[in-house]
Amino acid sequence: MFKVDPKYHRKAAEAAAELPAATAEVPPFDLERMRSTGWKARLGALVFEHPDWWLGLLRRFWPRARFGRFVILTRDSDVRDVLLRQADFETPYAAEMTEFGGGANFILGMPDSEQYRRLKSVILSAFPPLEVEARVRPIAARRAREIVTAAGMSLNAARDLFGPVSSTICREYYGVAVDDDRAFSDWGLALSSLFFGDPTADRTVRENAITAARNMHDAIGRSIDAVEASGALRDMPLDRLVGAMKQGRIERADVHSFMMGMITGFGPTTLLGGGNCLDVTLSRREIFDEMAAAVAARDDKRLELAIGEAMRFKPIFVSPWRYARTDQEIGAGTDKPYVIPADTVVWPSTRSAMFDKRAVPDADLFKPGRPEQDSLVFGYGIHKCIGAALARVQTAECFRALFSRSGFGRAPGKAGKLTRIGPYPDKIMVTFDPADRQSMVTVVLPLKADVRRDEVAARLDALGNPSNGDVRQKLDATGTIHFASMSVVETGVTVQGVMTHHLILELSGDGRSKSVLATFARVMEAPLRDVLAEGLADPPGKDLAKYLQRHTLSVSPNF
Repeated sequence: MFKVDPKYHRKAAEAAAELPAATAEVPPFDLERMRSTGWKARLGALVFEHPDWWLGLLRRFWPRARFGRFVILTRDSDVRDVLLRQADFETPYAAEMTEFGGGANFILGMPDSEQYRRLKSVILSAFPPLEVEARVRPIAARRAREIVTAAGMSLNAARDLFGPVSSTICREYYGVAVDDDRAFSDWGLALSSLFFGDPTADRTVRENAITAARNMHDAIGRSIDAVEASGALRDMPLDRLVGAMKQGRIERADVHSFMMGMITGFGPTTLLGGGNCLDVTLSRREIFDEMAAAVAARDDKRLELAIGEAMRFKPIFVSPWRYARTDQEIGAGTDKPYVIPADTVVWPSTRSAMFDKRAVPDADLFKPGRPEQDSLVFGYGIHKCIGAALARVQTAECFRALFSRSGFGRAPGKAGKLTRIGPYPDKIMVTFDPADRQSMVTVVLPLKADVRRDEVAARLDALGNPSNGDVRQKLDATGTIHFASMSVVETGVTVQGVMTHHLILELSGDGRSKSVLATFARVMEAPLRDVLAEGLADPPGKDLAKYLQRHTLSVSPNF
């Protein structure tokens, strides 16, 4: 059996001694050096891009799998047990966070203690979750809308949407001097890669993180200096931390560490969570349709629930990292207790736990509005993500902007495939219809020879003419469908003396004909299937949009 020897803590200490963050001379910053290629990239994609198959096998047959100094736990009860017991299973980030934070630790690297609770209170007073809705959502909505509107017919939604929106929030809400959105985002990715995505103490990852930390320290330092020089504190998180520093509650090094922690824990995580969520949304029709309907209805809560449930299928990480310094027993009080040996790195796989049918009903189904306890997307226990409210708001506004463009979908072929630098999304191309394009669409559906025209017409009449309130509301909510009519017409052909008929659907809307039909099919699925319930010579099947496309005739609006 092969063994795994993660960097915590021996290899991390050796890397720090060889390349000290404060003094080491390192190559110029280049995030491309962290990109995997060749067989490593293919193996990584096989193991981590779609890990549910092997997580499922472990969960069923070997739920406490040990490989040398590494143990992976895949059942819900074990995962929650470990994440709740911070004193027994510590987060192993403290040494690197302290080193790269300029000498002060961030709360994610701390065990539960009086100091942890005191510093967390300071951070929460600087970044109160209750103000996110009023303060952050407008910033995220405006910036996302600007990017998507200016995108033309294609956009790299990973690095050109999620990244810049995060940088804008850091500048306009956090209060940090961000001179270059892309560079600032890249520094955060490099540091986050070191803390959370570098199990082997890779030298390239550390070299990039050293340069990124120096640049980030400079930006934060200049920002603190500007606040102190102004003589007045603005109503912004950085200024609140400076105010706490002036009151003697924290040191300047703490301000640096807190800001670096909130930056590297926010931007890269939102890119990772948003990019993964977008990938699964573009891959699963029921998720895409639910989000599209929520955006069309301007229903913020419905959109947030859909995004939260979609993230369960491809969350931020397969697992967080934990470390057992001494022997620790899990499953105490059950018929199968298990001892994790001292000096063991533990993966309590939250991704696996969310699909453990012992704890999560209908785990394989997409069900927005599940009980909150079914989701571990933002962690569990005392280190549950402190910036979850920020991440939810930004992700929702990025998705709202994308779905607001007509024809939004994954780019065809290789361009639409999610690619990564390290664990973080680098590219996922999406496409839109031209902003000024409208289409007229005619769909001709042959009816069976023995179908009575008046029966189909009666079902059409039930929809209203003009359409009744419910149907009208659905079509108006799209914002893109301008005209729609359905009629039963004679073909002029008789079969055994009986006239045959066609059901004619005519539409006009914004975008290409394919996207117009997709929008119509999505919002009119139930009433349209009622009309088409019987009598069609060619039954519609499961995908109504594709069925309508198959029966579309190219009819010119000109002679």
